[in-house]
Amino acid sequence: MTKSSISAQSGGKFSIRLIVLLLIAWALLTFQLGSPWYGVQDSYRVWIPSAVRNYEIYGVDQIGLMVVRDSDPVNDIADLYIYSHHPPLLAWIPALLTQFTGFNELSVRYAFACATLLGIVAMYVITRRLYNDRVAWWAAAFYGLVPMVSYMGRVPGHDPLGLLAALLFTAVTINWLRQPNRARFLALLFLAWMAVWTAWPAVFMVAGVGLGAFFLGNMRQRIGVIGIGVWCIVALIVLLGSYQLQWDQSIDSLLDAFVWRTSEVSGVRDSDPLTISAYLGKLFIDIFVLITPGVLVMSILGLFPLRKRSSRTALVIVGALFFGGLSYLLAFRNASYIHDYYKVFLLPSMAIVAAIAWVYLRMRKPPHRVLRPVMDGMLLTTVLLGLFVFGVLHYSAHQPEIDAIIDSINTASSEDDHLSVYFNYPGYDFPTGMDRVVKFYTFRRMDWNMPPEEVLANAQANEGRTLYFFCRNPDHEESIEEQQAEDDLALLEAYPHEAIYEDHCVRYELGATNTDQ
Repeated sequence: MTKSSISAQSGGKFSIRLIVLLLIAWALLTFQLGSPWYGVQDSYRVWIPSAVRNYEIYGVDQIGLMVVRDSDPVNDIADLYIYSHHPPLLAWIPALLTQFTGFNELSVRYAFACATLLGIVAMYVITRRLYNDRVAWWAAAFYGLVPMVSYMGRVPGHDPLGLLAALLFTAVTINWLRQPNRARFLALLFLAWMAVWTAWPAVFMVAGVGLGAFFLGNMRQRIGVIGIGVWCIVALIVLLGSYQLQWDQSIDSLLDAFVWRTSEVSGVRDSDPLTISAYLGKLFIDIFVLITPGVLVMSILGLFPLRKRSSRTALVIVGALFFGGLSYLLAFRNASYIHDYYKVFLLPSMAIVAAIAWVYLRMRKPPHRVLRPVMDGMLLTTVLLGLFVFGVLHYSAHQPEIDAIIDSINTASSEDDHLSVYFNYPGYDFPTGMDRVVKFYTFRRMDWNMPPEEVLANAQANEGRTLYFFCRNPDHEESIEEQQAEDDLALLEAYPHEAIYEDHCVRYELGATNTDQ
C-alpha cells in the first residue's frame, strides 16, 4: 500500500468522523429550537427578537435601522429604548431571515444556530491547517459539544455571529500568510468589516490575529495588515456615524455604558467596584461549568506539548486567539463578569490546546501510566457534566408559572387595564429578564415586582381596573421583604381573586371593590 493511498484512507476516515461530529452538534443546536424564550439565557436576550419584531411594529421609516429593545408598547414612539451598545447585525440578520420564514422562535434562533455550526467547521479548518486531521477533529469536538456552544450557540446574541466572523478571518489569514493573493486579501477586508459590524469581541480577536499576522508576515503582508487595521477603523467610524445620524445620543450612550465597566452590577452607577479575586473566581466557575473541567484541565496539560508540536505560525495564531479573547474580557470586565457566556471567546484557543493534549499525551505510544487514565477521566467528565449542564439549561425553559401569567393576561385583560406582576422566585432579578418575556408574549405594559400595598394604592388612585398577579415559590425560604409582601396580601382578600397556577400564582382584580367593604 502506497503512502498516498494510506493518506487517502485516513482523510476519508476523518471526513466521515467530521460529518458525524457536525450531525451531533447540529442535533444539540436545534434541540428545542422553537421553544419559548423562557430559558435562563433566552429570557435575558429576548430583547433581540423584540428588536426584530419592532421593525415590523414601528416600521423602518419610523425607527430606521436602529436596534430598539422594547418588548412592550410605548405611549409615544419618542420613548422607545434605542440601543447603540452593540453593532446592529445581531438584529438585522434574524430580521432578514424572518422576512422569508415568518416571525417565530425557531426563525430567530435559526440564524444563530447556523452561524455556530459554521464556526465549528471553521475551528476544524483552522486547526487542520495548523496541525493535522486528528488534532483538528478533537479541537472541533471540544469546541462544539460543550454547553458553552451547544446551548449558548443557538441563543440570540452577538457571540455566535462574532465568533464566526473572527474564526473565518483566522482561517483566511493562515492561507494568506502561506500564499498571499488579491482574493484572500479582499476576503480579509470583508470579514474584518463584518466583525466590526457584528460584535465588539470579534474586533478584539481580529486585532489579535492581525497582530500575529504582522509578526509572521513579510514586509508586503505587514503593510497589508496595517491596511486592514485602517479599514477596521473606517468600518467603526461608519458604524458610529450611521448610529449617530439616526439617533443623536448614540455615541454618548455607548460611552456612558463604558463608564460602568468597573462595577460588579451591569448598568448601575456607584455599585461596588470589581475585585480581582471576585473576577477570577467568577471566570473560573463559568469556565468550569459551561466549558467543563475536562476541557479546562486538558487545555492546561496541553501547554506542555504545545511548543514542541507547534510550528511558529501555529504557536502565534493560537496565542493570538487567546489574547484576543482575553483582552476583550478584561476591557469589558463588567460585562464579562455579569454574563457567563462571554467566556466563550476563550474557547477557540482552549479547544485547540486541549486537542493537542489529547492527541500527543493521551494517544502517545507507549501510553503513559498516569496521563492516560487522567485524560480518559477528563474526557468522561466533559461528556457527563456537559450533558448534565446542557439538560439543566434546557430545563430552565420549563416555566409553568410564567405560562400561567401570560395566558391569564392574554385572556383576562384588556389594553385599558393596569397590570402588575410580583414574581418572587429566586434568580429572576437582573439579568434574567423574565419581565421582558412576559411583556414580549403579552405586548402589554406592566409594573414588575411591585408589593401589594403599593399596587393597591395605585389601583385606588387610577381609573379603571388593575390586575395583580402574585406568584411565589413555596420551596424557597423567603426574605423579610418577600414575607412582608405575602403578609400584605391580606389587604387584597376583599377583592375578587382566582388561582391561575395551583396555589402558587393568584390573579387579583382590583378596582371592583367587594360590596362588604
